Amino acid sequence: MIIPAPQNEDYGFFGTIGLHHAPQEFWKLAVSEICKATREHAEDVALFLDSRHGRHFADDVLNGLHNGLSRQEAVTAETGKWSRMDFRSPPCPGNRPAANHTIPARPDCGFGRPVR
Repeated sequence: MIIPAPQNEDYGFFGTIGLHHAPQEFWKLAVSEICKATREHAEDVALFLDSRHGRHFADDVLNGLHNGLSRQEAVTAETGKWSRMDFRSPPCPGNRPAANHTIPARPDCGFGRPVR
């Protein structure tokens, strides 16, 4: 799998992890784990990690590290937790669906691309 580079190195997952650790290995691990858990495309996972949700995901990973988990354990635990949550935005005016930049709980909840 080709891991896309982060596009938001100052914020999002990469920037938040980078405040405390070298973020490159965490980025690769997070993209790989989320892709494995959700069957999403790596590019779509990178969009999630670059978003504000990615920053909160990083906060949770850092909490796991602080509580004694290894890097792998922390990312895997948070991937499992986040993939069971529903973070969809409330409907837009006129009942149009809002954007969803979260880890999908089901493989058919993609970011507009067909599921592999």
